[in-house]
Amino acid sequence: ALTKLVESQLEDGIKFLVPCGTTGECPTLSKDEQIAVISRVVEIVNGRIPVVAGTGSNSTAKTVEMTLAAKKAGADAALVVCIKQPVGADYAAVMPCRWRPCMPKA
Repeated sequence: ALTKLVESQLEDGIKFLVPCGTTGECPTLSKDEQIAVISRVVEIVNGRIPVVAGTGSNSTAKTVEMTLAAKKAGADAALVVCIKQPVGADYAAVMPCRWRPCMPKA
């Protein structure tokens, strides 16, 4: 089913894919399942378009681990989302997020 879905999107001219992004089943997948999905999408795409692996989590350690695993699996980039922004008094404790590329081009 995944192959058919990816191929259909490629045929329709999609510019990039985000396996395990923020609106799917990713939070319910194990680490191994998440990497398997990312790896399979990379394999199906075979360089035709960029694969941006969804690797964000509410755990910094898991996010780093998953981002490195996605890079090893061949993803071109990672989608890392910030945790829910606090409101009220907690807002002052949050420092601005800064993007630093974790997956530089080879």
